Amino acid sequence: MDAMHHRREKMSWDVHGFVLMPDHFHLLLRLNRGSLAQEMASFSKFTGRRINNLLGGAGSFWQEGYYEHAIRSEDDLRDILTYILQNPVRAGLVNVPEAWPYRFKSPE
Repeated sequence: MDAMHHRREKMSWDVHGFVLMPDHFHLLLRLNRGSLAQEMASFSKFTGRRINNLLGGAGSFWQEGYYEHAIRSEDDLRDILTYILQNPVRAGLVNVPEAWPYRFKSPE
């Protein structure tokens, strides 16, 4: 989560929301500069190394690649954000999204 906030502070991303799950993450962002492929590769490499260091692992932590979806309207933005924030509930980890500590929703 520190890496996500670091990207926000560097202003390369406007993060609308994210959820970190035990085996994957969901991220809703607007990219301010650079390419999505480069940003995701850099983010995945950085966070994978940190997680491996914490867990004593080695090699690739995250699955290669990512799925992207272009947001075309405010309704689409709201629906995707709701889907992302509900992920821990659907996985049976918590009863309400707000109970999941590894989440962020932009106040905007």
